[in-house]
Amino acid sequence: MSAEITTAARTYARAEASAQGLDESRGSALAASLGLPILAAILYLNLSDVVARRTPIPSLLQPLILLLAIAVIVHRDRFQPRAIAASALALLALVYCVVLVAGTSWSENPAAADAKVLEGVRGLIILLIAGSLGSTWTAVRRAVAVIALGAALLAALTLFQGVTGRFDLDFFGLARSERGHIFARVSDIRASGPIGDPNFYGQILVMAFPLAAFFGWNAARRRDRVVFLTAAALIAAGTALTYSRGSLLALAIAGAMTVVVLRVRLMHVFALLLLAAVLAPSNLTQRFLSLGGTEGVVQGIERDSSVDRRKLDAAVALRMFDEHPLVGVGTGAFSHHYVRYANEVGSSARQYGLLNANQAAHSLYLELAAETGLAGLIAFGTMMAAAFAMLLDARRKLVARGLPGYAAITAALFIALTGYLVSSIFLHGAFQRYLWLLLGLSAAVTRLASRESAASGPPESA
Repeated sequence: MSAEITTAARTYARAEASAQGLDESRGSALAASLGLPILAAILYLNLSDVVARRTPIPSLLQPLILLLAIAVIVHRDRFQPRAIAASALALLALVYCVVLVAGTSWSENPAAADAKVLEGVRGLIILLIAGSLGSTWTAVRRAVAVIALGAALLAALTLFQGVTGRFDLDFFGLARSERGHIFARVSDIRASGPIGDPNFYGQILVMAFPLAAFFGWNAARRRDRVVFLTAAALIAAGTALTYSRGSLLALAIAGAMTVVVLRVRLMHVFALLLLAAVLAPSNLTQRFLSLGGTEGVVQGIERDSSVDRRKLDAAVALRMFDEHPLVGVGTGAFSHHYVRYANEVGSSARQYGLLNANQAAHSLYLELAAETGLAGLIAFGTMMAAAFAMLLDARRKLVARGLPGYAAITAALFIALTGYLVSSIFLHGAFQRYLWLLLGLSAAVTRLASRESAASGPPESA
């Protein structure tokens, strides 16, 4: 009788262990297939802030990151987070965060300093989680597709507003808009999307453009080709409706890089440019040309107040950097010292509005120079250089191993990162979680490229 009881107990224990292993396997597979796409969707569409503005729910992103972090740790044998954490990109990102933390020691704006440090730490966590969850090409492809289609959705809502004039419909906060300065004395409605700012909305649209274009160009099925190329066109049109000069410049550069890498025929390029010129809003050309600071209007040549103000902001940042070249005035302290330095610099921009202590540097690089000095510039620049080098090396390996579909994703991420950084010339470091998501995807494809071998079989279509 005792032997029978023992045998039954062992059988039950084996069955329970098998069931537990099956549950763990299912949980691991679920996190691997859906974790990264869901993170990309909520982060890219800014759903956390959108929901928080309309409901009592404070945040969607924070609990999601916590759940995904737990999944990565529990299933670490599958996701191998240590490999991502030990990568050059993650280590350099950690150094950058350390520089931000160090800058709080002499910052005279503790609240802003803590906010920037928190944003940097969150970004590093996003990089580690996204890089870990991107353990398969399927997960990476789904996440990239989510970003491309999410951008197309936002752009489509923006176009609907522009065509119908129904700017009162913001589609639950996904398609916000505001009346803003275009050039000289002309103002118009500027799309600001889920971000609530037209310039940053343009920035996140630009980063999605090459992702959609590469997916469409390299799609194996006609339906996918039509969907993603249409998405790229919508994204370009949506960017135009933001009237963001920095984003338009970044889109032009990203578009040119995309054309070169994809080897698009010049005839097709000219046709697209002609179509864009015909469909572009009437004020768009004047807006873009006003980047130089002067523009032609009905009553002659007038100064562009926004450009003059940004020149003042740049001069202030450079003066701060000149006086504190090594470590800057402190993390988050640009606004605290702004008025004093603006009075020293002087500018015609004063006639357009009062100086205030909430002014931003309007350039990520000038902001870094002013607040963290050479230490911050070197840390950030080295991190970006590592990301580009890793993507180039990954693409080279994938091309050499006969995996053009995967190489296309890598090239698209390279151009997306370029577009983001070009637009950052004209934008300060707000909403950097989008940059960290790109860095996480870059870490993922770099690891995947290293795993591939010539015998890995035909690539999945991109």
